[in-house]
Amino acid sequence: MTDLGKKILSGALVCLMMGALVVYAYGNKELFAGLLEVRAGFVIALAGMWVALLRLAGERTQLFVGLFDIDLPAREALRLEIATSMSGYLIPFKGSQVTKALYLKKRHGFPYASFVTVLLASYPLKFLAVAVTGIALSLLLYFERGMVELRVIGFFLILVTLTAVFLKVPVSLPATHNKLLEGLRSALEGWELLREDSTLILRIMLLFAASCIVVGGQLFLAYSALSIGAELLPALLIGTLYTFTFFTSPTPGSSGFAEAVAGVGSHLLQIGFAEGVVTAVLVRGVNTGMALLIGPIISYLMTRHHREPLPEAGN
Repeated sequence: MTDLGKKILSGALVCLMMGALVVYAYGNKELFAGLLEVRAGFVIALAGMWVALLRLAGERTQLFVGLFDIDLPAREALRLEIATSMSGYLIPFKGSQVTKALYLKKRHGFPYASFVTVLLASYPLKFLAVAVTGIALSLLLYFERGMVELRVIGFFLILVTLTAVFLKVPVSLPATHNKLLEGLRSALEGWELLREDSTLILRIMLLFAASCIVVGGQLFLAYSALSIGAELLPALLIGTLYTFTFFTSPTPGSSGFAEAVAGVGSHLLQIGFAEGVVTAVLVRGVNTGMALLIGPIISYLMTRHHREPLPEAGN
């Protein structure tokens, strides 16, 4: 699909999803009115968890570029995640990753091809870590409350199986002009680079799992802020489902899709579809507000401390 086609598709999806959300909010005015009554303490706590989420993302970026002998300090990694988080809410189809690639190329000489390779290789690890986390939380929920949602567990088990097969079976693909096959070939090349270091793989997966917990923690806080009776474990489990919306963004910030997933997850875990949607709206509001408020400031500070780019990694 061409860039123009992507923009048209994204714009159409945004209009469709946002229109549906407005209509749904109008039909549940009493519940959505609670958004105006959220106390400042909850907003501050949600903002703090947003920073924690980006810190975890920064640690993953550090590990990935470290494979190419690039030293990315923790402070710079966090600033990079905050600065590029704006793009994720303004540009569809993982715009934040494009912005990050441009920065790493300019400041550290990190080749685009290497960035794409490790980015695509990280996706199977994301799926596996999130699915395993979801299964573990489902088991905890069963032993604590006797609650089991077979559709959720089945989804995670299928995902674990497919991902494990992809990572286990050695496959080599020739260079091709087909974008899908070329992306798959890059992912396999990246996996070959990662698979030799089991400690690195474990660290990356633990960081992804930790991100799921933080997202679930945000949802739990949002449920509490809106006086919705949701317990911690169900909120954490919904957080693992919500995390899947981060993997691809056909609309800026997965607008509409994230709310739908939170609604479905809340419905399956007997909290309520509308309650899940309004909770996701609160989380999105805080995250987007932080990205648009702090992102430009951090971008300016990073621009002021410009340094000459280093030689390309691997040269």
